[in-house]
Formats: sequence, structure tokens, C-alpha cells
Amino acid sequence: MDAVERRSRRIANARLAVFLAGIVGLGWAEAVRPPALPFALLIGGIAVAFVILLVRHVRIRGRLRHLEAVWRVNDEAAHRAERAWSRLPALDGWAAPPEHPYADDLDLFGRASVFQLLGGVASVPGRKAVAAWLLDGGPPARVAERQQAVQALAREREFRDRLAVAARLADASTAERLEGFLAWAEAEPWLAPRPALRWAARGLAPLTLLLLVLHLGGVTAIAWWIVPVLINVLITVRVRRAIHGVFRRAGAGDRAFRAYAKMLQVANELDGGDTPWIVEAKRTWGGHQHPPHVEMTRLLQILAAADNRFSQLYPIIQGLFLWDIHVLDFLERWQQRCGRDARRWIATLGELEGLCGLARLADDHPDWTFPAITDETILRAEGIGHPLMHPGRAVTNDVTIGPRGTFLLVTGSNMSGKSTLLRAIGVNTVLGLAGGPVCAQRLELPQVRVWTSMRVRDSLDQGVSYFMAGLRRLKAVVEAARDNGAARPPVLFLLDEILQGTNTAERLVAVRGVVSELVERGAIGAVTTHDLALAEAPELKDTLEAVHFTESFQPGPNGGITFDYKLRPGVATSRNALRLMELMGLRHP
Repeated sequence: MDAVERRSRRIANARLAVFLAGIVGLGWAEAVRPPALPFALLIGGIAVAFVILLVRHVRIRGRLRHLEAVWRVNDEAAHRAERAWSRLPALDGWAAPPEHPYADDLDLFGRASVFQLLGGVASVPGRKAVAAWLLDGGPPARVAERQQAVQALAREREFRDRLAVAARLADASTAERLEGFLAWAEAEPWLAPRPALRWAARGLAPLTLLLLVLHLGGVTAIAWWIVPVLINVLITVRVRRAIHGVFRRAGAGDRAFRAYAKMLQVANELDGGDTPWIVEAKRTWGGHQHPPHVEMTRLLQILAAADNRFSQLYPIIQGLFLWDIHVLDFLERWQQRCGRDARRWIATLGELEGLCGLARLADDHPDWTFPAITDETILRAEGIGHPLMHPGRAVTNDVTIGPRGTFLLVTGSNMSGKSTLLRAIGVNTVLGLAGGPVCAQRLELPQVRVWTSMRVRDSLDQGVSYFMAGLRRLKAVVEAARDNGAARPPVLFLLDEILQGTNTAERLVAVRGVVSELVERGAIGAVTTHDLALAEAPELKDTLEAVHFTESFQPGPNGGITFDYKLRPGVATSRNALRLMELMGLRHP
């Protein structure tokens, strides 16, 4: 890439030198008055050299942008593998809806998130697809199709890289601009209901040209060509604002569509065998005489012609030929031919990019696995770890949650790994139901609706206390479990130290009531707690499976606490709060 940059600088310097030579030549000609032919040849040669250097410079700059995109793709991939979150770009503008069942608790968006882990997905449609899958995996059939496609794409590293580079070459394009283009593509045409205007343009343009040629050739003494020009000017005054509005809407994402055209060209080369999702995608892109990338390139050519309205020659061309109407005619032909399919083209392209992001995750972590989506209401995991943690530091455990009528009770002292375990279960479930790989040696995953209560926050502006915020969240979880019709998957609840804003006695009663109802409603899940008495509650004793984390204390006054983060059967027997206070230099009774 450095060599290409140096070459680009050399050509830029050469362009400047040729331009200055042209200025000097013009000044010399003004002073010396050389013969016309040698001077014309000199200036012509300088102009040709400048144009050649300009074309070469444009190509070199394009090559440089391509290499920069390749470098970014590979550099960010290395940072994602190391979980170096601060070195990865922040994906601002993407967040879950308020009060989403699990997005905030499981770090789906923001810094050090699942979305950032899949940050190789660069286009707006691609990120939209990934966000939708993370927020709601969808029906089992679609999950299975995505999983098969991800497994096929995990073997297509070169294809994924080419698609990623093509996506990176897109200029920043917002979802609003993309939606603006799609809204125009699906709208009713403006010119088609006005055939008189179209035929007027088709007749006046050749008439104007004919009369102009006859006048310049001396055939007619009167400049009759001015008459159609005046008619053209009157028509332009009447329709220019409306036509230019159409051009603006159609060209809302013009520069980004160049990348979409390139991405569609790469996608057209995909060979996914008989993988159902890929077969369906190719059917979506194959309904026209020409493939989508060819049609998108044609659209860009038409929009480039529409940009003539910004040229200094526009008044002349428009006055002579009604240029805008002819361009709009071509634009609406494209709209009628492809406009209704554009949304499906781009949405499917976004899904392909999202699937490539999940496939890249599988390729980068060959020790991960794809979950088996089962009809049982039991989650069985072997060697499950947290996907957002560095692979070399993540501790794995075996976990079973379910069947209906049971829940997992996780106890242990502070900092022992209880919350991380719940998040590992939740994030892997979300990844699995999105169709992606999971950080586990083996995972049997039922189709579930994930609900969590982990990061409860009070709200000063809404006057909501910490305890009330916790109650609201639990109410939402319970109501989700109550909505358990025959067609609804069961709830998988993950509750971390709930109802911390009240006294121990009342908290214990409240937690017992909430968990009892969740279990009775057929939900499965896990609950972490410091209240070891919860394991002895009569209404829960026969429904819970108790597991715990523990720690090791180093002897001596300077000894510390170490954790192995390994899950063990039974209820925890140790506490460490006072020891942690001592290590922090805080007094206690």
C-alpha cells in the first residue's frame, strides 16, 4: 500500500507540473505570438498528457482505496480475535428498543458487544439484518436455513473477504438515505402519467437540432430554431422543480449504491450448492434478463446523466433538447423494470453480508460449534464460555437448564463468576438462535424466548427507584411467561441478584414468589443469589438444581483471594465480602 501511495503522489506531482507547463505555455504564447500550428500542437500535447495523468491518477486512487479497505478488514479482524475493543470502530447509531427483553443485559450493542464482535458487517442493510437476528432470532425453519448458510460460507474465506472489501468501499450512507431511494423505487412514476410531455420532448429535440443545422448551413435565413427553444424553456420552467425532486430522491444514496453494485457483483459469483438460503437468494437476484449488479450499474449511469443539471452547460443542453425529460424517461423505465425488486435485492444482500459475519466468527473460532436446535425444553451445554471474553482467558463450564418445572440456582461469593455464567448462557443462546456459532464444545438449544433481569437502573427523571425498576423488570418477565400459548416457545429467564433494593427477609419472600410462578408457567432458567436460604424454600426445594462457584484464600496477612470460575454442584458454603473489605483497606466490625 505504501508503494501505491508513493505512486499516487508522483502522478499528482506530474499533473501539477503539466498544468503549470500549460500556464507557462499560454503566457509564452501571449508574449511571443508563435505560429498557430506549433502552438496548437504544444497545447494539445499538454492537454492530452494532463488527461492521461488524470485517468491514471483516478485509477491509482481507486486502487489505493481498495487496498485501504483490505487493510481495514484484516486489521479489525485481528483486533476482534484479540477482543481489543478499544481498537475497533464504535458502531454508533445501533441500539435495541427500550425495554427489550435482553439486549442491554447481554451487551448486544455498544462497546465490547456482540454487534461489535460482528463488526466486519459494514453496510447499512447488513447491520440491519444482524441487528434483527440478534433481537429476535425468528422461527426455527429460518434459523436452520441461516445456520446451514453460515456453515457453507465459513468455508468461503476468499468470497467473504471480497464481499467485505466491497462493502467497505461504500461511503457513509444512512438508513434514512437508503430508505429514501427505496421509497422512490417503489413509488408511482411521475412522467408516465404525462405522455404528452414525453412525446413533446421526443419531437422538439430533433426538430430543434434540424432547424439549427439548417440555419447554420445557410439553408434558412431565419433562425426558426429559436421557436422550439422558447417552447423548451417554457416547459422547463413548468416542470424543472418536480423533475429535479425526482432526481434527488432517486439519487439519495448514489455513492453508496456504487458499493451495492459491486457487492451484488461479488454475490452473483457465490456458489453455495443446494444450501436453501443461498438457492433462495439466487432466485431473488435472478428474476430479470440482467443480474442485479448490471441493473444497478445502469441506474448509476442514468443518475450520472441527471447530474448534468449541475453543469455550466446545462442551460444550453436543456434549452436545446429538454435533457431532463429524456433522462427522467430512462430513469422511470428502470424504476418500472426493477424498482419493485430493489428492496428485496438490497435486503437479501444485507442478509448475505450478515451471514458472512457469522461465518467469519465460525472461521475465526474453529473450536466453537453450531448448536443443535431441539424440540426438548432443555438447554444442555458442554464447555460453554462467554463469547465476548478473550478466548485464552474465558473459563468454560458444563450447564444444564430445564426441563419445564425446574430451574438452575447459582450461588457463590462476590466476583466468583455468577453473572458471567448467566451472560455466557444468554449470549450463546442469542448467537445460536441467530444462526451463528456458539462458544461451547456442544450445545443443545431449545427454541426459547430469552428474558433477563441483570442491569437494573433507577431513573431520576422518571422518579423510579432502584427497587421499583427491578419490580417492573420482573413484572415484564413474568408476563412473558404467562403468555405461553401452544405456538409460543417457552421463556428462558436469567435473573441476576434480583430485588437488591429491599431487606433480606422481604426479598427472599418476593424472589420465591416470582421464581415459583415462572416455573409453574413452564419457563426454564437460572437465578443467581447470595441468599443461600433460597435453596431451602419449601416451594422451590423440589424444583431447583443447585450449583455454585467458590474461591481460594491465600494464608497470611498479605494473602489474597483467587477464583477458578469453575462450576460445582450444590450450594455455596463460603463468603468473601469481609475478606474483600480487608484487602481494600476498609474496616469492619
